[in-house]
Amino acid sequence: MSRISLAAPLALLVAVVLILPELADAQDPAPRRRAAVSHGNLCGSAPRDMVCVTGGSFRMGSSVGDYDELPVHSVTISEFLIDRTEVSFGQYMQCVQAQRCNMPRYYPPLAQRKVAGSKTTNIKRLPTRRRHRARKGRRGEPTARPAATAGAEVVKIKVSTLLVDSKLPAAGITWFDARNYCAFRGRHLPTEAQWEYAARGSAGNYYAWGSDPASCERANTSKCGQVPKPVNSLQKGASPFGALNMTGNVWEWVNDWYDGKQYASPTTTDPVGPTNTEDPITGRWAYRYRVLRGGSWSGIPNELRTSYRYRLLPSMYANDIGFRCAKSNVVLPTQPSSSPATAPATRRRMHLPTLAQLLGPRLRR
Repeated sequence: MSRISLAAPLALLVAVVLILPELADAQDPAPRRRAAVSHGNLCGSAPRDMVCVTGGSFRMGSSVGDYDELPVHSVTISEFLIDRTEVSFGQYMQCVQAQRCNMPRYYPPLAQRKVAGSKTTNIKRLPTRRRHRARKGRRGEPTARPAATAGAEVVKIKVSTLLVDSKLPAAGITWFDARNYCAFRGRHLPTEAQWEYAARGSAGNYYAWGSDPASCERANTSKCGQVPKPVNSLQKGASPFGALNMTGNVWEWVNDWYDGKQYASPTTTDPVGPTNTEDPITGRWAYRYRVLRGGSWSGIPNELRTSYRYRLLPSMYANDIGFRCAKSNVVLPTQPSSSPATAPATRRRMHLPTLAQLLGPRLRR
């Protein structure tokens, strides 16, 4: 009798323990569980203008590069998304019109400035405020304008005092401009490791497309007219994940601070670059420069490899510096309010030359 009397309450207790979780789930069903799954599966809801970069490992750096590309080390990257193309003027000016971004400090390359009137297909100066009279023939009739040449339709957009092909990569962009635009789109600048992995893949491509020599069908470099090309051009030069123009066209800002000795003690999983700190005695910050990747239309072969690193002050810009955005679950480092990353320098040079001219002797080695 005592065993039967104890067994009944025990069975009742077991039933309560088994049923309560189901009742709890019924009252607070699994939206949090579904959210967690969708949050980690970025590629499942990738926008059309982004490509999925599946997680994996690759060898970051180069044994044939500069000192800041050594030592070559293994890095593991979690799944993320990256823009299929560089951000175009058409896209960037939407942020300007929303008053979330600054106007690009853009000036056409020399090859385009020579024909920066009606003959060019990409750049045209806006008319001055002075009213122009129509041209007249011998008898006073207005003369007909010559018919436009046949070809791909070019949609132009107003950028400062110029009408620019909306598909050209946005240039004349500081690091701050690039960061603000990506935030406007709910994205962020890719980390240096994310950018390099998206450009070369797990196979470690020398160029975005592989090891074959750079040609004007694959990459826009100094041998291809020395002018930028539309962001959706050069399909043959796509990276292993389908991103275009990661070699050439315009330099691309990434999120990281530049540290030339960073690879000596690397973070092996989703590195985000060094965190900037201020010396309490001198007041100097540990890092001043941000990283650029990819080379440009003014670039030489030495700077086109996917492992090549360069740095500039985040407040600097040139007519061959642009960017693309990424989207990931990586937590980027935050900076104190007094960090040099919070606001651009007030002194700026207008009509800055190309980055190749800025870099000088280093690129001519």
